This record gives sequence, C-alpha cells and structure tokens, in this order.
Amino acid sequence: MSKYKLIAYDMDGTLLNSDKEIAEDSIEAIHRAVTAGKYVTLSTGRPVPEIAPYDNALSEVPFYICSSGATILDRRNGKTVFSKALEKDIIREIFAISKDYDLMLHHLSDKSYLEQFHFDHIEDYHMERYRTLYESYAVKVESLQQFFEANQYPVYKFNLYLKHSEERESICKRLSELPITVSMAETSAVECSPLGISKGSALRRLCQYLGIDLEQTIAVGDSDNDLDILRSAGLGAAMGNCNDRVRDVADVVLRDCDHGGCAQAVDEYLLK
Repeated sequence: MSKYKLIAYDMDGTLLNSDKEIAEDSIEAIHRAVTAGKYVTLSTGRPVPEIAPYDNALSEVPFYICSSGATILDRRNGKTVFSKALEKDIIREIFAISKDYDLMLHHLSDKSYLEQFHFDHIEDYHMERYRTLYESYAVKVESLQQFFEANQYPVYKFNLYLKHSEERESICKRLSELPITVSMAETSAVECSPLGISKGSALRRLCQYLGIDLEQTIAVGDSDNDLDILRSAGLGAAMGNCNDRVRDVADVVLRDCDHGGCAQAVDEYLLK
C-alpha cells in the first residue's frame, strides 16, 4: 500500500477541466481515495464562495484550503482550522500601486468582491471564462477601495488582473517590496497574500491538524501559485497542462486536466 495518506488538488487547470467542470472520473477517484481511508483536500486560490458551484460534486472532500492558503476549512466539523488576512495598511499600499496599471481588482474574503466596471469589461482582463462564476457569486461594487474602507472586511487575498500581461513583471517587482507573498496565476494575474502564506504553508498546517507527516502527502497543480505546495509535499505532481516552471519542480507529470490526470494521481500514487 502507498505511503501517502493525503492528496491536495488545485482547482482551475487541475481538478477543473477546460470547461470548468469536474470530470466524472475525478469524482470517482476521490470516492475511491476516501473509501480507502485517505484524506482529500482542495488547495485552491479561490475563496469559499467561488467553490459553491462544485459543493455537490465535492461532497466527499472533507477539507478546503482556500485563498491560496489563507483559510483552511474542516467541512466534517463545520469549522475554520486557520485564517489570516492582509493588514489594512498593506491593502491600502496595494491599492496605491495598482493605480499605475490598467487592471481589474478582486478581493477574496468571506465573499468575493469586484468593481462593476471591471466585471462589465472582464474580457479586457483575460478573465472572460469566469464571467458566469462572478455573475452569480461575486459582489459588484462601484469602488472597491471605498467599499473596503467603509466596511473593513478581512481580505484573505488581493488579486490583480492586468489588461497588459507584459506588465506583470513590473508590478510583481513593486509588490514584492511589501511584506506580503506575491505569486502569479492565470495568464495575467498577480496574487497578494499575507506574508508567509501559501498553499504550501497551509498544507503544513493541515498535516499538523491531522497528525500526519508532510512526506505522506501528494500535491497536484498546474500554475505558479502551486509551486510552493509542490515543493513542500512528499510528492509534487504536475498536470500535463502545467507551465514550464511547475514542470521543473514537479516529481512526476500526470495527464492533463482534460484526460484523467487527477484520477491518475489517485490510482497510480495515492492508492497503488
């Protein structure tokens, strides 16, 4: 029997296929894993509200690592295992830097917050495939900065979606001067998380919570915000559709998200 006790799945580009659906073979593989006594967790950049469309398909998944590690949920007991928000002054500094770029702002909290103008022009920011999701699950406001100042909600992750992807290196350099964790996702996104927070740090916390060793885990992902968890896990498994940076750090490369890569991770590594 495999030494691995837990598998952590990224969502977009991993557990979700190109049509933003969870394939039936992935659902069946999760069932096999849970039935065999293994732990399964999401490890996603999405906040909790943006997982809602998949809650039924994920009914057997007991843990959610959300907002790139800033929140960890134990669904079995209905409790938050961990949460950490960005400091308010840091949020204001991110707003200040963002004014120098043409980008779409997105706050991940207990709800998902966008500006109405950005949502109306979402295709300009390379996020058209999320229109249906944001239409149903995001709160649209006139000014995100004004709304934040008025309501002072916790921001677990601050996403910036650039209109011009070639500017991503520039804004990442500036944001990296702040005491935060900065990573890239999608084709033009920059993710700002609290300092020290990543999917990898969340995996370590979840292992402590469950009393298992980090070497007994498998992490599956495809993008830059998966790099730390792939390095941290006992086995880092990259999807076949991953970028080159992910491929370079992975221990194994699976089939892509449209051809059973997630089920392969269960059958060939978690259960074998």
